[in-house]
Order: sequence, then C-alpha cells, then structure tokens
Amino acid sequence: MTDYVELHAHSCYSLLDGAAFPEVLVDRARELGMGALALTDHDAVYGAPRFVAAAQAQGVRPLLGAELTLQGGHHLTVLVEDETGWGHLCALISEGRAHAPKGESLLPLEALAGRTGGLIALSGCRKGEVAAYLLRGDREGALAAARRYRDLYGAERYYIELQRQLLPDDERLTGDLAEIATQLGLGCAATNDAHYAARDGHRLQDVLVCIRHLTTLDASARLRRPNSEYYLKSPAEMAALFPDHPEAIRNTLEIAGRCRFQLRCGLQDLPRFPTPGGIPAEGYLRQLAETGLRRRWGEPSARALAQLERELAVIAQGGLANYFLIVWDLVRYAREQGILCQGRGSAANSLVAYLLGITPIDPLAHDLVFERFLSAERAAAPDIDIDFQADRREEVIQYAYRRYGTDHAAMACTLITFQARSARRDVGKALGLSPEAVQQALAVEEAGDNPALAQLLELCGQLDGYPRHLGIHNGGMVITGPPLAQRVPTEPADLDRLPFDDPAVYRMIARADTIGVFQVESRAQAQVLPQLKPVCFNDLVVSISLIRPGPLQGQMVHPYLRRRRGEEPVSCFHPLLEPALAETLGVILFQEQVLKVARDLAGFTAGQGEQLRRALGGKDAAAKIARFRDAFLAGAVIKGVPSAIAEEVFTKLAAFGGYSFPKSHAAAFAVLVYRSAWLKLYHPAPFTAALLNHQPMGYWSPAVLVNDAKRHGLGVWPLDIRRSAGKCSVEKNGIRLGLEYVSGLGEEGSARITEARGERPFADLADFCRRTRLPRRLVEELILAGGMDRWGRERRQLLWELGKLRYREEELDLPLPDEGVDLPPLSRAEALGAEYGILGLSTGEHVMALYRPWLRERGLLSSTELAECPVGRRVRVAGLVVVHQAPPTAKGHQFLTLEDEWGLINVIVRPDVAERYGRELRGGPILWAEGTVQRRDGVTNLVAEGAGAVKSLNEEKER
Repeated sequence: MTDYVELHAHSCYSLLDGAAFPEVLVDRARELGMGALALTDHDAVYGAPRFVAAAQAQGVRPLLGAELTLQGGHHLTVLVEDETGWGHLCALISEGRAHAPKGESLLPLEALAGRTGGLIALSGCRKGEVAAYLLRGDREGALAAARRYRDLYGAERYYIELQRQLLPDDERLTGDLAEIATQLGLGCAATNDAHYAARDGHRLQDVLVCIRHLTTLDASARLRRPNSEYYLKSPAEMAALFPDHPEAIRNTLEIAGRCRFQLRCGLQDLPRFPTPGGIPAEGYLRQLAETGLRRRWGEPSARALAQLERELAVIAQGGLANYFLIVWDLVRYAREQGILCQGRGSAANSLVAYLLGITPIDPLAHDLVFERFLSAERAAAPDIDIDFQADRREEVIQYAYRRYGTDHAAMACTLITFQARSARRDVGKALGLSPEAVQQALAVEEAGDNPALAQLLELCGQLDGYPRHLGIHNGGMVITGPPLAQRVPTEPADLDRLPFDDPAVYRMIARADTIGVFQVESRAQAQVLPQLKPVCFNDLVVSISLIRPGPLQGQMVHPYLRRRRGEEPVSCFHPLLEPALAETLGVILFQEQVLKVARDLAGFTAGQGEQLRRALGGKDAAAKIARFRDAFLAGAVIKGVPSAIAEEVFTKLAAFGGYSFPKSHAAAFAVLVYRSAWLKLYHPAPFTAALLNHQPMGYWSPAVLVNDAKRHGLGVWPLDIRRSAGKCSVEKNGIRLGLEYVSGLGEEGSARITEARGERPFADLADFCRRTRLPRRLVEELILAGGMDRWGRERRQLLWELGKLRYREEELDLPLPDEGVDLPPLSRAEALGAEYGILGLSTGEHVMALYRPWLRERGLLSSTELAECPVGRRVRVAGLVVVHQAPPTAKGHQFLTLEDEWGLINVIVRPDVAERYGRELRGGPILWAEGTVQRRDGVTNLVAEGAGAVKSLNEEKER
C-alpha cells in the first residue's frame, strides 16, 4: 500500500454531481497504487454494490461512507468502520431524506446523537461547518463547531479534513483548520474531494452541475467548481500539496485500516417466518406442500411425488424454504380476505408454488420446466411475482407492514439513467446551444466539422448509462429481518390504488392517444396500438412486449398482428413447437419460451435451456451462442427436424434472445401504462404539469406535450411574473407555465421573483429589477418569453427601458430620462421565435399557423386534411419536425413525425428516398414531404417520395 489513500470520493451516484462510474474510480486507484479507496457519495449509498464488486475484483479494499448534508447546508464526511456504523449511516441517510423534498437531504444536527458508533467523521470540504465558519472569519464559531463534533464522535473518531485544490485561500484555510485540530487534540486527514477519476473529467462534471441546476456553463460560474483539481490524485501529488502536514497524509492509512466493514446481502437477511411449534422452515414447507398435494389430487401420482421431492431438495439446498413461507403467507392472507391474487412469471414452473396456492398453473399438466424457475446449477435467487387485486392491494401491503413492521418493509426504488435523446437535450442546454442546434444534435450520429456538435456528442457518450434521478419500482416490496434502515437507506414514497378495468382508458390507448403515457407513447407503439386494439390488461402486456428490439429484429411483430387479426394462419415452425408457442400464436414473445423451444425442438435439458437463454442475453453473446448452435442443430436432427427449420428457429432465438423480455416485467410496465393513461384521461392538467416539471423524460419534448394538451382542450397559460410559480402548476382548467422554464433562471432565480412579489406586486420593470436583482440577461429573457406582457407594454419597449436602467445585478439602478422613443412591437414570428428559443415551447399559437396561408396557396395539406384523404392519393404536407428516427432494426427506413396546429403527421421514408434526400431531410426544423397516403386501422402514414426544407418551395416556384 502507498502512503496515502483517498477518503473522500464521489461517483456518478452522487446524482448530477459525480462524474465517474465506481468502476472507473477503482481502476484509477489501482493504477495509482492505492490499496484502499473510500466512496462517499452525497447522502446516498446507491453505488455501493458496484463499487464493492469492482474493488474486490481489482484487489482494492473498498471503504464505504457518505457525505451527509446537514440542516443549514453544511457537509460532514463519514466513513464506516463496522456493521454498527453501516446501520447508523443508513439510518442517518434515511432521516435526512425524510426531512427534505424528493431528491434532496437535510439531516437535523441532533439526529447525529446516538448514531456515531462505528463511524469515523471528517470535518468536510469547504461546505463543512468548521471550514465555513473560518471562511466567514468566525474562528470562535469554527472552534465551537469542531468541539461539538469531537464530543459527539470522540477525539479518536473525528478528524479535521484538509483540502488544497489550488484556490487562493487554501493555505490560510488549512492553516486555521490545523490550528483548531491542535487546540482540540484532533488529528488531521488530507483528502481531495474527488468528483472524477482524472483531470479531464472536470468538463463532464461541470455539465452535470448545469443539468442539475437547469442552467448553462456561461451562467453557472458560482455553481461550478472553480478549477479542474477535484480528481483522484496520486499519493505523490497529495504529499506535494501538504509538505507542512505529512501527518495528514499518513492518517489516511490509519483511518483506512480501521474501516473493516464488508457489505453483505442475501436471503439470510429475511425475517424468520414463525412456524407452528418452532419447527424448521423446511419441515413446515413440506407439510404445506403435502397438504396441497392431497387437496389437489387425493392420491398423487408417482410423477407428482417425485417432482415434489426433487423441488423440495433444490429449495432446501438453496436455503429458500423461509422465502417460500413468507410468500405463501402473503397469498394466504389475501385469499382469506377475499382479495384476488395470482403468482406469475417463472414461478409458474414450480409444483411447490402451485401446491401452496401461489400460482394457478399445474406445471405437470402443462409440462412446464422447473429449472426455468430454480435449479441446482443456478446460483441466483429466484423471483416469485404476485399480482394482487388493484383496488385492494393496499390491504396486502398494510398486512406486510403489520406482520413485519414498518421498520422492516418498504417499496423498492430504481435509478433512471440517461438515454440518448434526453442526454443530448440536457447537455445541449448546458452548453448553451440554441434549440435548433439541439434539435440537429438529436438527428445525427457524427459531428462532421462542427466543433460544438462534436463536444456535445463526446459528452453524451461519456454520460451513457449514468444515473439521472431516482424512481420507484411499480410493485416491488423489500422485507428484511433486521431493521431495513440498518441494511439500506429509505426514502418517503406514495402508493397508488387503481383498478385496471375502465373501458374508456382502453379506448383511448387503442386510438394511440398516448402522448406522455409511459411505454406506449412512441411512434412505433402509436402504429401498433390501433391494430392490436387492447381491451384488457393482458393486451397491454403484449403491446409492451412486441415493441422491443428482439421481436423487431426477429421479424415477429407483423406476423403476430396478422395472426391476431385472423389474416394469417398460426404457424409454429414445426409441430414439436406447438405446445411452446401456441399461447402467442406461434410467435416468440416471452423469455420463458426460449427454454421450451430448446427443449422441444433440440432436446435440451431444462438446465441447458436456461444456460442458452442466459448466453443469448449475456456479454460476448456471439461467442457464447456459438457453443450452443451445433448442439441445438444436432439435437433437432435427432428429433427429426429438417436442418433448414432448425437453422431458422435458432436464428430467431439468436435475434430475439439478447433482448428477451420476461412477461412479469411487461406486466409491471403495463401497470404504469394504465395508471398514466388513466391520469391523462381523467386528470389531464395535473398529469401534464407533472410531466412538464420532470423534463427531460419520455419520448416527446415539452413543446409537443403542451401542444397535445391544447388539442385536448386544456388551457396552457403563458409565463407571467405575477402568477407563475417556479414549477408548472395547475390553474383553473389548465396549466400555468413555470418560471423555471426560462433558460438559466433555475430555482434560485425563480425564488427571488416569488419571494419579492409575495411582499407586494411588481409595479413596473424598474420595481421588478430593483427588488429581484436578477442578471440583465435573465430579465431580457423574461421579457422576450412574454413574462411581463400583462403590464400592457410591448416587449421591444420593455427591452429599451431595461437598457436605460443602467441596471446591474446586486446594485442599485440609475434610470435615465425617458426620451419618449416609440418602438414597433415584435412581429408574430419574432415573438414566437423568442419564446421557442428561451422556453423551448410556446403557449400561444403553433409556429405552423404562421405558414398556413402560404402553404395553402401552394396546395400543402394540414394533418386534419391528410387524415381525410383517400388511400393512394399523392399529396404534400408540411410541419415542424418533432421526431426523426433511423432505427437499426428498420433496414434503412427513416421515420419522421411532423407537427402542425392540429396534430401529428407520420412520414415513412424508404431507404432509396432517404439516400436521395438525405441532406434535405436534415434541412431545418420545418420540412415538407410529398408522397402517397397509406392507412390501416385508422393510422394514416405518408410514404414519402420527396422532402425538403419549407423554404425550398420558394426556390421550386421560382424555377
């Protein structure tokens, strides 16, 4: 081990702040010769499992901790020594989250008392309480704070943290901190508050900060770190920074040596189910299963007895009897209360689950494969997913809380990661690119000679897979034996209750009226839903499963739809596959079917089938699949299957398996689909406001969401400094746009406005500037975005008045005499352009309304006119480009979605047309397209034969 280890490092799980995956930090620490490394993400341990796995693989000892945010905004770095410390850290994070809005944490200082055991505390960065007092020149306050923490943790477990990132006052600050440490008998520890692995990570970290604060690099100097020194530095670099404090370097090794906690997880943390008379869980499970066996069959067959013994042996070997009993108990309670419930997923392959009443399917009668659910060769724990009657699900949840206690049960969280489109929007805004440039970035894969675009694409590539924000699992519940907060932190959450049986909701989905609806709002889903015509929950499951890369690459979507409509006979490739594929009309849709196909066509054992399924979806899939191909083809020949058919089936599996989607996951997504659709139908205003307040997310831009809301009769009220809140809010039968939609204004700027107007209304522009002290650029944007229109003054006139104020932020204004200049108002086009440029949308008329008379003169149709055109007619349309896709599964086809005042226009561009008009298709935000009308099940498409920028129509007319 070297003479220094980093005790204060942030990964990308310090959401929108840390700029390195845990694995990258570990790799860099190993390269630098560090024998240990601490992960101290902000108020979270989300990254701990990945960090520990990577560190163990690299031979670096993982130290776990967190940087806690205390009420008042001060930071405190804590490191875990042992199991007790881990429990205390999880409890502290949980309490901090409970005292703050979603995504934030504010831990009361008094919460530290009684939760210091097993933790080593460092005084923190410049936001630490001790350092903050010193930076304000209050040495007595700093001394009192340090003494308080020393008394809480003890002198042997509280260290003064020293950092030098080449800032002007580093020497003075660290000197003062060291003096306080000496005065109180405390040790010092040097850290670098690493937020990225290497120096060049500072660019991405700056962008993440801008994304978090909804601002740009140019406007965020006070928010970003002042230089690029916050990286994982070598022991030599750190020693050179602290030649006057060598003990602070050495102490990092001493602290690391004391942190011996090892993260553990597994079924041993489940509560012990209370069995009658305290008999072993395996014995009670056997009793229940044998009772179920007699109840089902009276005198069970030898096959059933043998299968039961085999399953019980595997369950006992895996230590899973207690797990089965806990699940059985929840089902038992639901049934006794008359609550409908049913197990699903791979658990239906288990006879024990069937005998306990967990699943409704007799696996023997249906020739299901137990190993798809659980096998001796499979190290991973099994899943048993249960659907409970939606309007009474809360009763079961409350029973679990009563049974195990609220300290032992909670709903599971998820981490939402950056996706390609959302990353480009976020990064583009952070770089200060215009909306047009961001739109261009969404449509290209190479930057060419455009340096700004190259920078954007590079940063987005680095962001790939980064967590963006926290979500909540639709139906996952975590139950533990020890108190949950001793194992993992918890955060507050709300639960929804909603039955899935409203025909009006299904009719809306079947019309593909799904903009903003999770999982079914994409263009592909909008094409499929009117053909599928969902009428029940299971239809949503199928729709979600169809539009996946696997079924698309395997060419399974259209055959399924044709068979569902009765236009094509059901075909299962070979009679041997009819039992496996009959439920999906001969089309492979679900993960479980891979095992059945391998078994029935190639004679694979259940274990081999599961290994094949895992190989299809694993890393280095091609190499792993190759090991199975020959065995699959040979097995098929033995069973009399023609080699051509066997080859075709294996190719289908290879194309689909890598993206296979389990039915249980699709069902979980379907719950969110239904709930989102129900909200859109019955509560459109709060639903749309929530979508707008959580951008970027989903498939459509905020502008499309706003226009869709207006087309549904919802009022969307403009930005107004007198009435807008920071976030979009519900007002009357509509939505009021929030102040934070002004680029760069952010939470701080909007708070200035709302706090100032809370005292009294703004009298005029000078009064607004005097009381908010916002930067001139932000005031200009508020004017151009229409936020001050209610004063009855033209926007250009207000800009002129702002220029005369000699206005500087945080200073008194000095108005100049009014010269009585009468300026012309902004034109409709200028006003709309300003709103789109600043807000990314307009609450007023659609931009295509400006072009409509001109387009009509040239014979171009609107979206409503296109919907009434007969099939086969050649027409021209025009609209604002809101989607341009060229998916790899489309074999060269491109798909455009244009928007006008009345709706969306779907344009299909064939490969030859895409090649011929490639430049024109990228020709601007507003395009025309000419082609033939195509329609099926109410979905109208234009099959394009030509396209270009609308301005080119003028050139065409001149020619």
